[in-house]
Amino acid sequence: MEKKNLFGMCYLLEERKNFRAEEEAELLKNLGVRTIRQWMHCTYLMKDKRTFDAPRTSLMHEWLSRCKDYKMANIGLNHCNFNGGTLRWGKPARDIRRGSTYVKWLNDYYETWFALASEFPEIGVWEVDNELNNPDFLCGVNGEKIYNVEQMAEIALDVLYYASRAIHAANPASKVVLGGLTEPEGLGKGNFLRFLRVFYEKMHSGNFGYLYGKEEKSAAGRDPEQYFQIMCWHPYVWTEFDEAYFIDKNFEYYEEFTRLDGRRLPVFFTEMGFNDEGAGEKRAAERMRSFFEAAAKLPFLETVNYYKMYDVGQKDCFEGNGTYSRFGLFYDPDENRKYPTPAGLPAHNGAPKDKAFVFQDLAKGTGRLDLLLKK
Repeated sequence: MEKKNLFGMCYLLEERKNFRAEEEAELLKNLGVRTIRQWMHCTYLMKDKRTFDAPRTSLMHEWLSRCKDYKMANIGLNHCNFNGGTLRWGKPARDIRRGSTYVKWLNDYYETWFALASEFPEIGVWEVDNELNNPDFLCGVNGEKIYNVEQMAEIALDVLYYASRAIHAANPASKVVLGGLTEPEGLGKGNFLRFLRVFYEKMHSGNFGYLYGKEEKSAAGRDPEQYFQIMCWHPYVWTEFDEAYFIDKNFEYYEEFTRLDGRRLPVFFTEMGFNDEGAGEKRAAERMRSFFEAAAKLPFLETVNYYKMYDVGQKDCFEGNGTYSRFGLFYDPDENRKYPTPAGLPAHNGAPKDKAFVFQDLAKGTGRLDLLLKK
């Protein structure tokens, strides 16, 4: 992807209740979107590791085609799995002994990814998992936050290796994106560098990078290319945006990554968003403008998938933190979800917010942004 693809979007089809494919694809095009991080979770598209949900799969194929017709590149994301627990993105504790629950789970994980990549050959770029250094996502199968940095790095290596093997077995030309690293308290305030150093130390140890119970340890893969081909992180900032700090910190992360990895890979920010909660809509839009202006100065960065297209007008949703999710460029288009703006006014379902107009201006998009307002 070229630098012209800086402006991307996160799109969650499975969240949509009154999906309007034609208008929503046109809306993305009008915004100036160039790449779309499509949530394509196996637990939404599949009934088990081999069986697809036919209506949902058909709808996803149709949606991907519409986006492609508008010359938007699709990035497929799956950070879920069939783990037998209560949290669909949890992972069992690592135990590579033959016949262990963990090894059986990894074998199922391989089959699931092979099935996804085979069913969707139109996806040439797959993001494997999400925030692999974040205990909110790399946790136990029932959501238990039980893994330390070393354990997260070990499981992350297995996840990336098995998925990459499966994806390339189905489609050798595919690219794998490392499921974006992050720091939940904000850029520079977490375990990013520590995780990265442990991750590569273990990768180069010769104890990872082979199919446990099926291949000999002598086959262990120490080459980072066997795990992923595109680097990725989520540089969230929860305070006032400081351009100099943001640029310096991301350069620091990239240089340390290249030192450890040996490759100078392109970087995707597959998530980065600004919550209206607390900041208010106008301030959040100003922060977003400052962010994209800074991001354009990072030569290694190829695309940013803004999180996200729509608010979620449901109290206590996953990222609501006790209130509503107000990351969206648009108010939640589901007319059954009545919720207030941060100012206490009724949210106008489907209407563009200040951030939508700022995004369109920066991305040099053109066209109406009111396509989802009730006709």
